[in-house]
Amino acid sequence: MVNQAEKINTIKFEKELNTETEIKIDYLDLVLEDIKNAITNYSEKYNGIIKEKKFLNLRLSQIGKAPIILALENLNYKKEDEKIDQIYPLLEGHFFEAWAKALLFSKGYSVTDSQKSVEFYGVEGHLDGVLKIEEKTYVVEFKSMSESYFRQIFNNPLSIEIIKNEYRGYIKQLACYQEAMQADGAFWVIWDKGSRQIKVIELPEDVKNQAVFNCKNIINVIKRTKTLKEVFDNFIIPEPTPQIKWKRQTGKYLVPLELKYTNWAEVFYEIFSEDGTDFVVRVRSKEEIISLIEKTYQITR
Repeated sequence: MVNQAEKINTIKFEKELNTETEIKIDYLDLVLEDIKNAITNYSEKYNGIIKEKKFLNLRLSQIGKAPIILALENLNYKKEDEKIDQIYPLLEGHFFEAWAKALLFSKGYSVTDSQKSVEFYGVEGHLDGVLKIEEKTYVVEFKSMSESYFRQIFNNPLSIEIIKNEYRGYIKQLACYQEAMQADGAFWVIWDKGSRQIKVIELPEDVKNQAVFNCKNIINVIKRTKTLKEVFDNFIIPEPTPQIKWKRQTGKYLVPLELKYTNWAEVFYEIFSEDGTDFVVRVRSKEEIISLIEKTYQITR
């Protein structure tokens, strides 16, 4: 649990970031360079430029995915890349990160180790940055998110129970970064699109420790998973989510959130669409899923 002194400092830091300040021209150049790099990275991806991987075929930024998806991707089974309408929100996060760093520099803070490569149990990741505040070292992640998601995850004090429901994996990602860096603490600097305010949320020590423990276990199982059959022996297919309206179940089932925004859902489930919503008719059998993957998925090497 975060002690009261740290909590007060976090609130003070958040208030400081929301206070109007002049962004110095020199730091605006850094903003433009960061945005250019983000767009270049996505451009290379869409033009088939693949960079050599040194570690497991996973990234810490993706560690929050359903474990069964991580295991498949580690075996180099790859579905089509994200659609263009899924890419802009990712770039939007990079834009906020660049702006927030310029804001911090202008307020006298030093953001170091930007995009530093770190390794957590064989999985590579790249830090957004490291800050020193009151002689303590903090790993910082910059995120842009909707008001609804912010309220769902961060509106109440973070607890261990929230880890399993946080399908974007922000908690696991930051916990692994802090562990890899052996930093004193870690926090998010978040642009809440609803309130149009910057929020600062610190990662509690107990939540960090549990997330690290969970990630170690998942990675260890992935390392010994060598075949498609082993993927489905070692990992469970996420259960469809009951649709609820007016506090009652409708009898229909939705694609679980951890798969809703991926290109894998139609492989695990038979799906039908109604009024723009995808419903799960049934969960496919393991044999059916394996056959679909072998027939339709690209294996990247």
